[in-house]
This record gives sequence, C-alpha cells and structure tokens, in this order.
Amino acid sequence: MRRTFNSLSRDHIDRSVDTWANSYVDDSASLRPLTYDLIVRMLSETRKRGANTNVFVTGYDTFAVLSTLFMNFVRYLPMGETQVSFGVNGVQTAEGINAGIRVASINGIPVIQTQDIPVGSGSGEVGYIYALDTTDTEGYGLPRLAFSLLRPLEYFETREFLLLNKFVVKGAFRIVGETVARYLPGQGKIRDITS
Repeated sequence: MRRTFNSLSRDHIDRSVDTWANSYVDDSASLRPLTYDLIVRMLSETRKRGANTNVFVTGYDTFAVLSTLFMNFVRYLPMGETQVSFGVNGVQTAEGINAGIRVASINGIPVIQTQDIPVGSGSGEVGYIYALDTTDTEGYGLPRLAFSLLRPLEYFETREFLLLNKFVVKGAFRIVGETVARYLPGQGKIRDITS
C-alpha cells in the first residue's frame, strides 16, 4: 500500500496529521517502575502493527534496571544471552555460525546498550527502551530500519610534527550516512520509566 503526504507543499512528515507514520509509544503522565509487563505490551502492540522486532536498544542505566527484573530464583528466565553479528543492516542473528558477540537478550531478542539513549527530565528517570524492526520482511532487499551508507568508511593518518606539536602518528575514521526508517509503525518505545 502506498502512503502519500496530506499536503504536497510539505517536505516532512507531520505525525499529528500523518498518523500512518506514528510508531508505538508507551508513555505515561507520571513516572512508573519498569516491569516485564511493559515490555510484553510493547512487543504485543508492535506485532499487531506488523513488526518483527529483532533488537532492543536501551541505555546503561535502564539495562541495570532490566537485569534486576529477572532474579535467579525464577524457573523460567526470559532474560538470557544470545549471539549476534553486526553489519551495515544492523543486528542480525548468528545462528549456525561460531562467530559473533554474546549479548543479553529478552525472550530471545538481543538487548544492545548505548550511551546515546535519551532520558526524560524526571527525577530518577532512566533511559528509554526502543524495540526496533531491522528485518527485510517484504523481501525488497532493504531493511525496515537501517543505516544508509552515503560515503564509505575512510581512514586518515598524519605524522606532521607542525600540526601535532610532537612526534606521533594520529589517525581518524570518517563515515557518512543516515538512519532510514521504511516502516515506522513497526518501531516501538517505552518512556517515563524509573528504577
């Protein structure tokens, strides 16, 4: 199904008008503790919208809260670890391959931690939890959420004493790209949570 903007003069998506572009956001008027039910509800709601959630992204502070949710005395642990490999198209499972990085998982979905997760302004509030769909369910050869490479990775190195003011070798990597979302309703977020 093809989506069109409501106004031809706009070059952006106004989510208050273009509701087809809204992702699932679980927010609250007040802070609430993070629970397993919130995570399950987000997975359920994004799957109703057609998502194939294959990665969670959250901050270090939220991951610490997540790890306290699942105690050792529980028989069934929904939080474990899984093996993944990273590529240009995001996180992909590494089943059948003896390579990859071991990461935590919830219900078999990898949980990636990063310092770049936004945190609300409330006292004691922890970072958001994102449920992302980076799969190519339709088979178009393009993932639903991906990093689009505009300029390949380059490495620059210099030994110029006059620039560095010492006898050393300095190097830097540069890559140019942008995040492209091709299926916005399949992405989810939990916010307004506290430990």
